[in-house]
Amino acid sequence: MAKITKKACEGLSSKLDLPVPDIFSQDWEIEIASSNIAEKVLDSYIYRKDLNKDERFTLMNIVIESINDYIYQYNSKFPKMDILKNILCSEFNIYKEVIIYYACLDINIEDSFPISKFMREILLLCNDK
Repeated sequence: MAKITKKACEGLSSKLDLPVPDIFSQDWEIEIASSNIAEKVLDSYIYRKDLNKDERFTLMNIVIESINDYIYQYNSKFPKMDILKNILCSEFNIYKEVIIYYACLDINIEDSFPISKFMREILLLCNDK
């Protein structure tokens, strides 16, 4: 099972030229996420073949949080949302818990993350596969 680890964060930092986690980092993958890097990290997820499973898992968390920031900042759909949808559906078993977290099923959509509506759609689309 893939997971976010210190080693994965450090590997991504080195391989993708991302900020280095410091000793106080608790949720590095959320701390560094930004609408400014959303496209870069998604493209890295798609095209980088030198990432291990923990790095890929951590990177997808950065992708999701960065796109969440993009939706919030620009109040619009991220241009490559269909690509993300295809990845999350094809790798649904890997990211199911992350998708559920961002879907915020236990609260009203108005009180949830900007990306929650999209994640709820992913759940409906992919949950039975």
